[in-house]
Amino acid sequence: GISLSLFYAGFFGGADAKALICLSIAIPMYPAVSPARRSALIPLFPVAVLVNAVLASSVLVLAILSHNLVMYARIRGEMFRGLEHEPLWKKMLVFTAGIKVDLEKIMSGLHYIPMEYLTRGEGGEVTRHIRISPSLEGAGFEELSEIQGQVWATPGLPFLIFITIGFLVALLFGDLTAWLINLFVAFQMR
Repeated sequence: GISLSLFYAGFFGGADAKALICLSIAIPMYPAVSPARRSALIPLFPVAVLVNAVLASSVLVLAILSHNLVMYARIRGEMFRGLEHEPLWKKMLVFTAGIKVDLEKIMSGLHYIPMEYLTRGEGGEVTRHIRISPSLEGAGFEELSEIQGQVWATPGLPFLIFITIGFLVALLFGDLTAWLINLFVAFQMR
């Protein structure tokens, strides 16, 4: 139910939904061998896997943000060269979701999805724009060849990687929400 709803809402792909459906059929509750089955806040194992996967994917956002803060400290005004006309909110979204990548890396088929696209004006001038919801369909890799230097791109990691991490964490430690709540309560008790 949850997997199909998230799939049809566009939050993740068919392989992710099928993996969670298969997991919910194969292991609906915490396995007996799991040391986390007694302390789990979420008793349904596949839901704990999904929550852990979402939390694991948020670590990627923190890593991207850290990388971009270091880059911003080095090159400041160069981060958004050619994109000065874009609104601040778009730049902030790109800053947390993407990194500057050499165009050759994108064109070589590495797992990056461009977060920029080009438009051509009536006089033939080319303008760069930020793409807020990048997708593989119609990403316009060829059109980016006119850009010199680096472009904003987001790592194209399949969510199945995070589901695998979420599975291992749920199996060994339980759901991360229980761990975070216990950590917060212990911190408040001091």
